[in-house]
Amino acid sequence: MGRHARRVPFFRTAVIVAGTTAAVHTLAAGACVAALSSGGTTGSDSHTYAAARTTVTARATVAARTAVAPLSVGTSPVPTPTTPTTTPSTTTPSTTPAASASGSAGPGGEPRNAAPPAPKVLRFVEEIVSLANTEREKSGCGPLRPDTRLRKSAQKHADDMAGRDFYAHESPEGRDAGDRITAAGYSWSAWAENIHRGPKTPRKAMEDWMKSAGHRRNVLNCAFEDIGVGVTLTSDGPWWVQNFGATR
Repeated sequence: MGRHARRVPFFRTAVIVAGTTAAVHTLAAGACVAALSSGGTTGSDSHTYAAARTTVTARATVAARTAVAPLSVGTSPVPTPTTPTTTPSTTTPSTTPAASASGSAGPGGEPRNAAPPAPKVLRFVEEIVSLANTEREKSGCGPLRPDTRLRKSAQKHADDMAGRDFYAHESPEGRDAGDRITAAGYSWSAWAENIHRGPKTPRKAMEDWMKSAGHRRNVLNCAFEDIGVGVTLTSDGPWWVQNFGATR
């Protein structure tokens, strides 16, 4: 799909401890990922922000190949923060995850194609929430509550990416999800974001996220309480955004 089909995506993990930044490029759990493609152009990305004196940011990108390629895990380990109590966990809550976001600054663009029927979008949103809570139940986490403010921030980013044809957590102006979530009126102590493009169904989008360590970590972080989902349909396929949050 345009320039996106030519991109080589990667998992990027940045760990910031006491003002010192360490960055690692690997595959899957903080690594370069060759993604599963569902017929069309596919990509997914996750971004988590945790803070308490230690800030952990995780970003994952899954992009399209002409054929389905398996996820591969790199050999480089992800560095462990010096204060382990603040490290987010995939299945158990971290002490206080703090926000990290991918956001859309400036005016959000309109989708390249006609807006899809609202009932279909709402059905997709509800199904993503239901699928996420099913996965959390398997891991012993409580259900995420749909939140209209997080829904607003997620939909804004889905519309912006589709309208301006970019695929990233940060907008071209450098704004991230934390900016959007705050602007939507959600007072967070922690947040995370997953994005994806291409899968035609909520189930396929969720399957791709759950096969990627970074995205799975966000879905199964028991510290998160709320969720908002954005879906924008275009002729190139849907653009998907999940925003997770915990209030102060």
